[in-house]
Amino acid sequence: PAPGDWNGIYFGPSNLSSSYLAGVTVEYGGGNGLGNVVCDATSPAISDSQVENSSNWGIYLTGGASPTLTNVSFSGNTDGEIRPSP
Repeated sequence: PAPGDWNGIYFGPSNLSSSYLAGVTVEYGGGNGLGNVVCDATSPAISDSQVENSSNWGIYLTGGASPTLTNVSFSGNTDGEIRPSP
């Protein structure tokens, strides 16, 4: 596996705010040019997880997204761990 091998996980505006990731490792994404996890105008809960080896950001925020992160670790991502939402 290599960074950018797949697009990553996308949470978009149509997803419910009750969406979440828990107890997972998300790695080798970023093929979308954004990050392993993209939160677009929605704010899922992400807990007890690792976000690693993205070809871009670990978590990419846009559209006012503000996920709740609890016990989330980052390593090996090409850009800073979390891209702040503009």
